[in-house]
Amino acid sequence: FQRSFIKIKFKSNKISGSIIYSNVIIPFWQAIVRLTEFGINNNLKNFWDLAGSKSSTRFYEYLKLGPCNSDPTYYSLIIKVFQDLQQKLDVVDFNSQEEYDYVINLLSKQYSTTMGSLKAGALNCALKTSDLFTVESTVLIDELILQVLRSLVTIRVQRDKNAIIQTLESNLSSGTDKVFEKLNKTVEKFIIDANAIESPQKSFLSVYFDVLKQLGLQSQLDSLARHVCTDLLDESDELNLEIPFFVIKLYLNHVTEPITEVTDLIVQLPAFVEEDFITPVLEVLNIAIEKNLLQNEEELIETVNDFYLKLTMVRPDKIDYFIQNLGMTIDEKRFPEIYSHLTDISKEGMSKDQIEMIVKSTKDKDVLLNVIQSLDDEDAYLKFIELVVQYNLLPIIIDLDISKLLHIAWNHLNVEFLTVLREFKDNYLASMIGFIKLGSLNDDFYKFIKTGPLPIEQFKQRILDAISKIDIFTVAISNPLDSAVYLCNERATSPQLDDFIPTIGKFLNKIDENVDTLLLLIKEYFADYILLKDDVDEDVVDVLSSIQQKVSKHFESFKFGDLINENNPTFQELWQFVEGNDIQAFYAARIIKRAIEDSLEFESLASFESFDINYTKLVKSPFKFVSMVAGFSKFLNSKKLNRIRNYVLSEILAVKKDEQIIADGIKWVSLSLVFFNTEFGTDVYPIHKLTMVLRLISDWLDSSVAYDNEFIDLRVLISRFLGFIIQNQTNIPDNYYELANKVLENNFEIIQLEPNRLDLNYYTLKFYISVMDKRVSKFDEELIDIFINFNATCRNQATILVEQTIARVLRESPIEMKIVQSKKDSIFKLFTDSKSISVQRICTWYLRQIILLEQQDFVVEYQLSKNDEEMQARIPEELIKIVNHTLGHQEYEVFQYMWSWILILSYMEDITLKMKNEYIGQLLQNKELPILFDFVFEYLHIEDESLYIIDSGKPQDIENNVIPNYDLIETGKSESSTHELKLLATYLYFKCAQLCGSQVQLWFQEIRDKQFKNIVEKFTVKFISPILVKDIKQNVGKEIGKLQQNEVNIKIGTNQIKANIPVEEENISMRWSIPANYPLSNVAVEGPLCVGVKENQWKAWLLASQKIISLTNGSIAKSIELFCKNVNLHFSGFEDCAICYSILHQDSSLPSKTCTTCSNKFHAACLYKWFKSSGSSTCPLCRSTFNFRR
Repeated sequence: FQRSFIKIKFKSNKISGSIIYSNVIIPFWQAIVRLTEFGINNNLKNFWDLAGSKSSTRFYEYLKLGPCNSDPTYYSLIIKVFQDLQQKLDVVDFNSQEEYDYVINLLSKQYSTTMGSLKAGALNCALKTSDLFTVESTVLIDELILQVLRSLVTIRVQRDKNAIIQTLESNLSSGTDKVFEKLNKTVEKFIIDANAIESPQKSFLSVYFDVLKQLGLQSQLDSLARHVCTDLLDESDELNLEIPFFVIKLYLNHVTEPITEVTDLIVQLPAFVEEDFITPVLEVLNIAIEKNLLQNEEELIETVNDFYLKLTMVRPDKIDYFIQNLGMTIDEKRFPEIYSHLTDISKEGMSKDQIEMIVKSTKDKDVLLNVIQSLDDEDAYLKFIELVVQYNLLPIIIDLDISKLLHIAWNHLNVEFLTVLREFKDNYLASMIGFIKLGSLNDDFYKFIKTGPLPIEQFKQRILDAISKIDIFTVAISNPLDSAVYLCNERATSPQLDDFIPTIGKFLNKIDENVDTLLLLIKEYFADYILLKDDVDEDVVDVLSSIQQKVSKHFESFKFGDLINENNPTFQELWQFVEGNDIQAFYAARIIKRAIEDSLEFESLASFESFDINYTKLVKSPFKFVSMVAGFSKFLNSKKLNRIRNYVLSEILAVKKDEQIIADGIKWVSLSLVFFNTEFGTDVYPIHKLTMVLRLISDWLDSSVAYDNEFIDLRVLISRFLGFIIQNQTNIPDNYYELANKVLENNFEIIQLEPNRLDLNYYTLKFYISVMDKRVSKFDEELIDIFINFNATCRNQATILVEQTIARVLRESPIEMKIVQSKKDSIFKLFTDSKSISVQRICTWYLRQIILLEQQDFVVEYQLSKNDEEMQARIPEELIKIVNHTLGHQEYEVFQYMWSWILILSYMEDITLKMKNEYIGQLLQNKELPILFDFVFEYLHIEDESLYIIDSGKPQDIENNVIPNYDLIETGKSESSTHELKLLATYLYFKCAQLCGSQVQLWFQEIRDKQFKNIVEKFTVKFISPILVKDIKQNVGKEIGKLQQNEVNIKIGTNQIKANIPVEEENISMRWSIPANYPLSNVAVEGPLCVGVKENQWKAWLLASQKIISLTNGSIAKSIELFCKNVNLHFSGFEDCAICYSILHQDSSLPSKTCTTCSNKFHAACLYKWFKSSGSSTCPLCRSTFNFRR
């Protein structure tokens, strides 16, 4: 067996061999170890001897095969074999340099080709085998160790790397210094001389230093560093500084106490800074600073400043890089030049890197302020915010102006920054408030801030300040306590709205489910805000609605007894407020009034009367009294209130002195008004007391304070008091109407002097409405003046209420037309300037009446004028400008545009054809009519469901059709503005079709869009044509009597009108057929040729009758009249016009112009058209110069 075994041969030169032998190589060597040991241990002939002289060759062949990627135990077996062979066997000559070299080279090669843990095995095998040889040169081992160190750079598995280093440590323990001393010499050479060996990679040096440190070879580390320092300080020009400085950097990172040569070098670092050599020097300096390697503070400062100075000379552009990587805090005292540099940069536009450099390098407040002020975009702010958190700068900059910084932090909800900001509560809350003002608040924001703190106290103060600045005079028009607002002794000198309060309300409504005093005050402010604000966002209304629901739900849990308990926690603060006499008290009273009202909703009268309320004490606090009694509206007729009600009225009688009138008069009249807020079965106040009170009020009006500004409040209260009397009292005092006239006369006078007192205007007009059909004087001129002069500086709900009240008075008060007509210009200007729909409506209503009235006289003057130049029919240019002006999207602009057309079309009613054609000609100059028609159909959206207002789906009831019955006043009462505009647009189209149908037809014929054309026709046929046909037949019916005087027989059919004219023994029969889509198609005029009439002449008559309808906007009645006159005049011997072959022209003139040469007669209008078209004044027939003969 042994003999056979030793004869085994392996083909190691095949690549596939390692794979084939990997499963047998370990068992093979295990067998060799056993066989070798067997011979040695038993003193028998060794099996290697069986191979004879070939044993050595066979051994090296087996060794050459290598581990075949098998297992690290392979090398353990190889070591064992070598150790056994050393015992007097001749297979390996352990004294042979040649065999040593062969074995070490073979193992070195295997080290380089193997992977993973086999490398450590190969190295271990080489080192242990080397120790078995006794040779002079072991240089191959030195080379192998260098090779191993280089290979460590590429080995990624740390476990394998550690195994190799441990192998070195275990095998070189006794001679490690000696081995690495040699290696150091080699490394030193290529550190200094790049040409001595291929320039090593820095990674190799890093590994080399790691190994030295792991092996504890501090002396070798020091030796390398010392050698490098020596060479660096020699200042050799040929020295490549990159690697030496890298070595110094490695050295400093691997030792705790560097040698003196290195620390001396650190002080001299600035000397090595060159234009292209900065980073390595800076890295060494940073390590030195970090490890406190400089001898003292002065040495540190000097080195850093020298470094900066050197950079300013060789590479100024690298200064920022130097500072950013320095890793030190720069202050003005130690580093003045660097500090100055940072200051300069901080004042300019900075990159993100520069921002970070400055923030990292200095904590100086002035420099940081410069940085903040120089941030020029949001990204820069976000970067700075990130750095503030990273370097804990907020305590330093918190007192600076960082409002924008804070806003951006809130806007991006930088949680880290804002969490730190919470430590500075005042700043945190102030910045949150600022963001709430400007920002869009999302769910993430609310989620973050819910943990607190919240700016509740700040919001509370804000709402109280806002309340104190409210315009109480305007609020008096609409609020839960009405004119009780005049009980406030303190009034804002410059009232203004706080636009932040709605935002606060939205915020609180979102963040907190509880209802407290703050939310209740905000709710009341919301109501006033909506009343007073010009343009209110829908969002504000939605928030108010949400808060109202929350408050109503909250109040459901309160009983009346709980509310009047002033110690109730929810209302305790409100009861304190209501004790005062300022606007806060007024607001608190409003809240309490609503709460009491809600709490009594389901209480019975008996239950209410069971509560013991001291009204005598209560009346001493006016707002508390008003809040409670107004809340008792359901039970004001309770007997328990009789005494206090009479007491309040009696107190009015005690106000007699002039100095008492304003203060006490306002108080007691305000309190007395509260009792009118319910339905009494009998009079609210006894008539005898009322008579005395009215007599006293009359005296107040004659007092010395009656025309003081403060007395206006009392005038408002008196107007309300008198208005309630006429509405609620069955028995009216005899002196009532005399006082009413006196109050109205005085108030109307003061309204003109105090136009800003909307409350006086509003309540005076409401009072007038309640008595104008009674025994009061007429104030026509005053009312018109109020209407014209009412010029609100803003457009809010309050001014709209006043405008609507003025409009109502004017609608319901029969004002003399001559007064209105005298104010025509002012009314027209108001119409063009006003943005109020109600004002525009009244203006249009009056102007239309004025136009119709003036047109009656103008028609007569026009017809009596001698020539066309003397008088022309013209629509006022102001109206033309309005319809030519680009139409806006505001509702008032659309109404103004359409009502302007109402006025324009009013000029065309009941006038002559010539006047109408002049008006139409004016409107065609800028294509106003076609633009109107386009607008009507664009605005109507024919397929829109909103047209149900004119189409109920039932057959059209022509008698009661809403289209021709549009009324400026009544339609506005019954329809919403949106529906009214739809109806108004339809009405305008109808009026145009009625008054200038030929222009509608012309516009229709020029439509190129077939789909649109079809829509127009269907709409016209369905809604407009039936009304027009009915009107035509009615008009002809009215003219029948006049026409039949000329022996004309008229018959009116469904869509036809026939006329028969008897001529001797013949009848001339004519038919006017009205198309279903009239006026989009012409009325057809037809009839057979009559005996005695030439064909040309007959056709001319038909054409003239046709033209008077289709081209001159005349009526069928006019057409019939013209035809009949032509027939009668022809058979009466009149000559026809030689141009149109008609006797009677459309303008009812006869042929009056005769040619002196051929004696033919012509209509003046026909002859004028001939001259204009031919370009000469020659006779159309004989061509001779036309000489006019009378």
